[in-house]
Amino acid sequence: MENKSFKIFQYLFLLLFLFSRLILSEEQTIGRKHPFTVLVLSGGGARGIAHIGVLKVLEELHIPVDMVVGTSMGAVVGGLYAAGLSPSEIEKRMLEVDWDDIFSDNPKPMQQPYRLRKETSRYMQGVEIGYAIDRIQIPQGIIAGQKLRIALNNILLPVLSVDDFDHLPIPFRAVATDLVTGERVDLSSGSLTKAIMASMSIPGIFAPVEIDNKILVDGGIVANLSIETARALGAERIIAVDVSSQLLNKDELKNIVDVTKQVLAIYGRRNHLYQLSLLKKDDILLSLKLEGLSNTDFKKAKEIIREGESAAIKEKEVLSFFSVSEEEYRQIKSYVDARKRRGPIIVDFIKIIPPKKVSPLIVEKRIKTAPGKKLDIETLEKDIANIYATGLFERVDYQITRMEKNYGLRIEPITKPWGPNYLYIGLQFDSTRDFNPLLWYRMTQMNQHAGELNISLQLGIDHNIEAEFYQPIDYGDHFFISPSFSYQQRYIDLYKNDDRYARYRTRTTSTGLYGGINIGNVGQFRIGIEGENLTSEPSIGDLSLPDYKNDMFLLSGSFVFDRLDNLLFPESGSYFCINYKTPFPGLEETEFQMLSVKELLAWTKSQNTILAYMEAGTSFETDLPIYRRFTLGGFQIMSGFNNDQLSGNYEGFVRLTYIRSFAKTLPFNISGYFIGSSLETGNAWERTDDISLEDINLSGSIFCGVKTPLGPMYIGYGIRSLEKGIFYFYLGPVF
Repeated sequence: MENKSFKIFQYLFLLLFLFSRLILSEEQTIGRKHPFTVLVLSGGGARGIAHIGVLKVLEELHIPVDMVVGTSMGAVVGGLYAAGLSPSEIEKRMLEVDWDDIFSDNPKPMQQPYRLRKETSRYMQGVEIGYAIDRIQIPQGIIAGQKLRIALNNILLPVLSVDDFDHLPIPFRAVATDLVTGERVDLSSGSLTKAIMASMSIPGIFAPVEIDNKILVDGGIVANLSIETARALGAERIIAVDVSSQLLNKDELKNIVDVTKQVLAIYGRRNHLYQLSLLKKDDILLSLKLEGLSNTDFKKAKEIIREGESAAIKEKEVLSFFSVSEEEYRQIKSYVDARKRRGPIIVDFIKIIPPKKVSPLIVEKRIKTAPGKKLDIETLEKDIANIYATGLFERVDYQITRMEKNYGLRIEPITKPWGPNYLYIGLQFDSTRDFNPLLWYRMTQMNQHAGELNISLQLGIDHNIEAEFYQPIDYGDHFFISPSFSYQQRYIDLYKNDDRYARYRTRTTSTGLYGGINIGNVGQFRIGIEGENLTSEPSIGDLSLPDYKNDMFLLSGSFVFDRLDNLLFPESGSYFCINYKTPFPGLEETEFQMLSVKELLAWTKSQNTILAYMEAGTSFETDLPIYRRFTLGGFQIMSGFNNDQLSGNYEGFVRLTYIRSFAKTLPFNISGYFIGSSLETGNAWERTDDISLEDINLSGSIFCGVKTPLGPMYIGYGIRSLEKGIFYFYLGPVF
């Protein structure tokens, strides 16, 4: 019996020995002979970029990091470091970021279909209200974070298939807040990008992130410096880096934003003090003052990194106690490098998570990435951008998944919670003519092919209502049909020299049926038939002028090719448009033809922009009635002349504009201001015989303005001669 017990004891001892050797071999593999060290990085908005400077010093001092815990911006920097990026690589990426663009959800103009780009340019940018008969709903955050997700996915591509954060090159935890319970959530698995986004989703600014049926927001609400997380993970030593803003003093509390920030800071202060109380004597706390740098100073990233590095260097003597030998540090870095994924990713399969109320075929037809080939990140990002640019989704997530030895691409479009019907508001104003509030009601997802009803309303002296049902014929939206209805009232002034002698009121009701082809995202060709009922009569001035009444069918066509970088503030690219209209052949006895051509070219160097614009119109030697004639006059269309002062059966106009822009964020979401001038020449003629260079009018303008969410706002002076000019206050697009 004793021998049997002894043998059992021997076996147990042998198993214990072998198990201990396995542990030791793992320890030797990672080269850890030092206490388990956890780096804890706090949130702090742009101030959190200073963590990069601290990481540079830690590496210079050969201080090992066995795990990273990050909150908010600390989760961004910490997540990138845990993914295997060096501090210099993270710094390079941060300095390359266009912060204005990455914090905007608006697709780049060339990514949007021309149809949407044209319509949205007339309305307040970035404002989309969900509207139905029984409710009005707005997005959960100002920013959905689509571009930030894409940027993070791009950087984290080598580890996107890692769904256990303990298997990252350096183990990692992102700290978030459960919006329902108010509890701290330590994210340890799933999508690394999603975890980082959840940790930094400031309520009201970024939309919450849903993970494992939890609605998550910024971790800074409950634990901006989560020492508690590090302790729970068994940290033997902690390096805590705190970049939290200090409380504002009395003189700094100037407005409601300052007060709100102060209240949030006070709310989190008690927990912050509790977290600091968990530090032990062997731990290190680096509290970075970063004076003069706020949590919104993202454009000062280089300075913030430098300040973080300087602050860490000042604590070099204390930090050096955590240093290890060069050989041990080399072994640790070798282990981290060994856990990085290298080589191309071959996508073996693509899985689309079906979006709510939208056919997955609409998503599928916009994906050029093909299974069985090496993943091209540039092509994938274009695919995601094209899906997002349909305007149907709040965001489009993607994840690299792994099943045994095979890699897959998982694409998940998330429909807008405040949709599918949207209300947009806008405003146009011309001090010489009219004030026009604008409304656009867009009803999307009306069928499996993404048919939608668009109703737009313009109020003012000139007013109209338009309704169009846009129906794609195929899932890729290459071909479409479009029945429409419109009612318009427009006033047309008649001039003799500089004297207005009459004003016509023209009211038009029309129905139409169009078909067409979308040319990628850059253009559209459409042709159709319109039924038109029109009355035009003098309302002011010479009332003896004739009335016009017409009921007719018209053949109408247009072609647009638009490669401008921005329809509101063009800086590069080109725009070309042709419109044609005539009574429908065989149905109408009235004969006239109208053809107009418009073109705009834009060039920018530094902050200097040159715009060259041309338009021309011809009636092909037919006589156009007053209400159909080509007209010139008004701001930037012969600025020294009154609106519609020049009219005729033919027109020609050329404008050369210079604009000097200044990028500066101002109150009311104004993104910059500009000054400029234009040189303009052109005229309108009755007959082709009248057209000559001697009969060309010269005009021009000088102006200044600001870039508002409603479009450019101008204050200008239209020049015609030394004696004649017109002051303008103008809001809206002019190009």
